[in-house]
Amino acid sequence: MPKYFSIILKWLSFLSMAMGALTGKTDHLFLDLDVDQVANGTAGSWIRAPWGESYVSAVRESRYGDAVWARYHMDGRAKGNIIEADNTTVTEELLDDAMGYRVGNPDLYKAVATRYNTTSSNDGHRDVVDIILGVLAENLHALEKRDTTYSIKCSSANLAPRSECYDLLEYMHEYRTDLGSARDGIVTY
Repeated sequence: MPKYFSIILKWLSFLSMAMGALTGKTDHLFLDLDVDQVANGTAGSWIRAPWGESYVSAVRESRYGDAVWARYHMDGRAKGNIIEADNTTVTEELLDDAMGYRVGNPDLYKAVATRYNTTSSNDGHRDVVDIILGVLAENLHALEKRDTTYSIKCSSANLAPRSECYDLLEYMHEYRTDLGSARDGIVTY
């Protein structure tokens, strides 16, 4: 009897995830925007084409790697694989977010990663799912102990003397104020 119960629970779990994808249910981590709101244009005017449409179709078709990739491009900060504001890659930001989500809410992260592991064979960004699953496989205590690192890109185009950039790096850890999620980039020092 317990064996059949386990099979039924797994089937129901898979069914609920599939129904969630079809109805626009998201996961509050990487796919944090409601699919129906993105589809009808009420999620926000900041969403750039064609990424909103890509996000919607990818979630509805259970192509979770494509959906996460689209989500990281929707605000227009990323061009290709580069986030121009800080000259990092989307995969670097994804990895950083994944580690933060895993430490912050390990149970939710595990459920989301398990869902993403069922991604469609048509997923063009299976590597994104692999990054998320890789963080799930890492030791949680090791992730919690990682030191926070800071970096900036000083450029003459930004009209900041190099010495001020070094001062900023030196004191950054003392004055950090987080005003939002890392993806929003709303952090002041």
